[in-house]
Amino acid sequence: MIILTHGDCDGVCSAAIVKMIYPCAEVYFTNPSRLLSDLKKFNVPDEIVVCDIALNEGEWPLVESELRRISQGFEAVYIDHHLLPVDFPRELKSGVKIYHREDMCASQIAYIVYSGKMEGRMRRWAAVLATYGAIADYTEDTPPASELINTIDKRVLYLESGILSEALIVKHDEVFKKAVIEDLVKGFKPSQIPKLVDYAVEALKLEYEVYNYVEEYTRRVGSVAVVMNLPHKGFLGKAAIYSIYASGASVGCAVALKDGVAEVSLRTRDPMINLGAIVRKVAKTFGGKGGGHSKACGAELPEDVVEDFIRTINSLISRGSESS
Repeated sequence: MIILTHGDCDGVCSAAIVKMIYPCAEVYFTNPSRLLSDLKKFNVPDEIVVCDIALNEGEWPLVESELRRISQGFEAVYIDHHLLPVDFPRELKSGVKIYHREDMCASQIAYIVYSGKMEGRMRRWAAVLATYGAIADYTEDTPPASELINTIDKRVLYLESGILSEALIVKHDEVFKKAVIEDLVKGFKPSQIPKLVDYAVEALKLEYEVYNYVEEYTRRVGSVAVVMNLPHKGFLGKAAIYSIYASGASVGCAVALKDGVAEVSLRTRDPMINLGAIVRKVAKTFGGKGGGHSKACGAELPEDVVEDFIRTINSLISRGSESS
């Protein structure tokens, strides 16, 4: 079996839950931009599960074709919680099973899908893993996380999830991440996995440096707070969140530039703003791609259109505020 997953806390916990059922499965890490090209690398028919990977606009037919090719004789499984593309079909062809909900994270969905095949201690541990992922993705108000948090000391759950989340920010080595998944499958808590606490502390030091940078260099474009050229990689989402706090803006936007491409992370705390839908539409207008959740999303754009992209986002947000 093949498991393709995201390399953050939710993706790692999702893969660990699936691997508890399929211990011989091989884990590979991917992201929305690489998913299609990564699928094409598999040439031998096999069972496949994809976890926590958003679908880009217009790519589903190609992704579905690759999933069906790989999983000949099996049913491919796709587990995700991101906003589905506008062109996603209402009815799917046989051979690919989609488990999708936007109100919970991928590891919670994986738990719901596979926990029926578990019993006793295994099932309880899978619920803990789902809770780690939920805390990391801010969806702990839905079950099984919400139920577990009321049963187990929430401070412990948040600490363990935080250790895993922070460590994965600075440790990008895929071999290391696969080893972490193996340890989680065996029942090791993040604080018990060698070096994970050290990596988490290292990440926190860098994160506080990023916060100081955001305080000094955030600028406002109307209702959007913008910060660029962060001193450390891996903190775009957190910088976007913190820029809202630092500026009082409705939306935070953190931008990383490399080789003519802009990677943009956006966040909002305003429940009236469907940021994922706005970003998906605007990114496409400017020759990029983007989307995500209503409060947290991202985009990939040509570097030379970033400022126009931000101004357009601000215009749409301001217009929505006036109409409401």
